[in-house]
Amino acid sequence: MATGIAAGRVLWFGAAPAGWSVALVWVPFALGWAGQVLIGSWTHLVPAIGPGDQAAHAAQRSRLGWSGPGRVTAWNIAVAFLTVGLVAGSTPLVAVGSVVIAGCVVVALGLLAGSVPRGVGGPSTVRAARIGQAR
Repeated sequence: MATGIAAGRVLWFGAAPAGWSVALVWVPFALGWAGQVLIGSWTHLVPAIGPGDQAAHAAQRSRLGWSGPGRVTAWNIAVAFLTVGLVAGSTPLVAVGSVVIAGCVVVALGLLAGSVPRGVGGPSTVRAARIGQAR
């Protein structure tokens, strides 16, 4: 969405400063790209680098992938609502987009918290990994 808006503005306005304004593309770039990259990376990184065997990592991936397509679709629709709402000055669209994005973040954080094994980062994990001990 952001790329389409940015390209359209450059094609429409040309080299004029209005064609290179980021006022209309910051929401889709920040939330539509950076936000999804951050949240999407949890689904890959937590099972890939966390403690546990293959079965534990498979369970983590399963939990983190719960309703993935639906959550991504909801996020993208919310970004579209928020972008259109900000451009058009529509408070209801901005409110709906903001609430849905906040809900998606809460669900993603809940799934992330539920997929992390208990005791990670505590003293038992440090002892088990022998972190900080001379060899």
